[in-house]
Amino acid sequence: DYNKESFLADDSLYHPELAHEPFGMAGDPIPYNIRNDNVISSLLLGCFILSLLAFAMSRSYIVHQVSNFFYIPRREDIKTPTANEMVALLFFAIQSCLLWALEYFFYVKAYVADTFIFKEEYMFIGLLFLIIFLYTILKYPLYTLVNYTFFLGENNGQWQYNMLLLSTIEGTLLYPAVLLQSYFEASPQNVLLYALFVLVLVKIFTFYKCYVIFFRKNELFLQIILYFCTLEIIP
Repeated sequence: DYNKESFLADDSLYHPELAHEPFGMAGDPIPYNIRNDNVISSLLLGCFILSLLAFAMSRSYIVHQVSNFFYIPRREDIKTPTANEMVALLFFAIQSCLLWALEYFFYVKAYVADTFIFKEEYMFIGLLFLIIFLYTILKYPLYTLVNYTFFLGENNGQWQYNMLLLSTIEGTLLYPAVLLQSYFEASPQNVLLYALFVLVLVKIFTFYKCYVIFFRKNELFLQIILYFCTLEIIP
C-alpha cells in the first residue's frame, strides 16, 4: 500500500508508536516569580477575604481599642473581647506571622541567594512561617509567666489583649507591602525599609502600652529595669 511505501513511512513524527529521541535544545527554565505562584496568590487572596470576615467579627472591639489606645485606661473603659472577637484577633496574629515569613523570604531572595535546598519555594516560606509562629506562641506564655511574677492578673489580661491588637496593626500595615513587592515589583530595599519601620513602630507602641499598663502608677525604677531586662527588650 502507498502509505507504507511513502518516503515518510518510517518517520516517528507521523507514527507515535515508533520510539524517537526529542529534537532541539532544552530551553532555560523560567525564573521563579511569586506573582506566578498559584499557591501564594491563593494564600494572599484567602488572607484578604478572611481578614474582611475577621474585621467584621471584631470591628467594634478593634475600633474601641484603637480609639482609646493613647489614653490612660480607666477601669470602666477596659473592654474584654468576646469569643468571636478573640478568634478574629488570633487569626490576625497568625496572618502577621505569615506576612513576616513572606517579607523575610523577599529579603533572602533579593540579598542572600536565589536558589534554595527545597524543591518548591513555598516550602521555604512554610518553614519560615513555622519558625515565626513558634516564636509567637512561645512568647505569650513567657510574657504571662513574667507578668504574673511582678503584676496583678487584671493588668496581665489587659496586656495580652493589647498584644493581640498590636499584632493586628502589624499585619494590617505589612499586607500592602507584600502585595506591592509580589505583584508590582516594588524595590526590595524600599519594602525592607518599610518593614523595619513597621517593626520599630510596633515596638514603640508595645513599650508605651507596657508603661501605661504596668508602670504608670509605680515609681520603682529598679523594678522597671529588672522587668525589661527579663523579657521585654529582646522580643
